Amino acid sequence: MKSDDLTNWRKRNGFTQARLAMALRVSRQTINGWENSQEPLPAIVVFALLALEHLPEKCALTAGERLSAAEYRHERKRARAVGH
Repeated sequence: MKSDDLTNWRKRNGFTQARLAMALRVSRQTINGWENSQEPLPAIVVFALLALEHLPEKCALTAGERLSAAEYRHERKRARAVGH
């Protein structure tokens, strides 16, 4: 999967960069870097995307919804606290 594929996948599945970053437990800057890279994504990331695509209950937001910066920080802290 290449950068354009990731951007298309993210939009098709209703993820913002911030929400996908939370789901994959990486920073939004990492998602941005992947989307702007010429290198293919690591296989483990592709597998994680496949899992997200087929486990919609893991996606709390629906297409078009966005987290504010404060909500994003809160969700990251909550995820760390429960060990996700």
